[in-house]
Amino acid sequence: MLRFGLFAVPFLISVAAAVAAEAKPDVAKAVLAVEREWISAVLKQDKAALERLMADDIVYVHGDGNVESKAHFIEQMTNGTKQQLDGVFKNTKVRQYGDIVITEHLTLIKTPKVPAGEALEISLVWGKPSGQWQLLSRHASRLKPEKEKEVQASK
Repeated sequence: MLRFGLFAVPFLISVAAAVAAEAKPDVAKAVLAVEREWISAVLKQDKAALERLMADDIVYVHGDGNVESKAHFIEQMTNGTKQQLDGVFKNTKVRQYGDIVITEHLTLIKTPKVPAGEALEISLVWGKPSGQWQLLSRHASRLKPEKEKEVQASK
């Protein structure tokens, strides 16, 4: 039993250290600034900015479950196949895990196909694989109808 305890204590300490912490204010500010830059690049269909702000091996998951690579997402966004008209993030939460930052938002994404907007919960994972903040992963989930009405009402 003592042997288990000797191994369990360091393990529990390491798990406790890895638990999500509120992001340091300067880190949160920097990540949210890069995130605004990324949103602007999506809206403006700015290929160079998207290339710079997204990690090469990003996992980009849409609210319908469709998964895209960086190359496919950028191609679709910049060749006119897809277009995003608006997207305002609300109820933002920022958490930091060492060098990784996760932002979570509720949003209403407006596109030509859905001009009224699609209500989503979005999680964005940010890191510095190349020394600058880049989007490593993005996952969106459609909201339940009652939550969707809440997001749409707060436009």
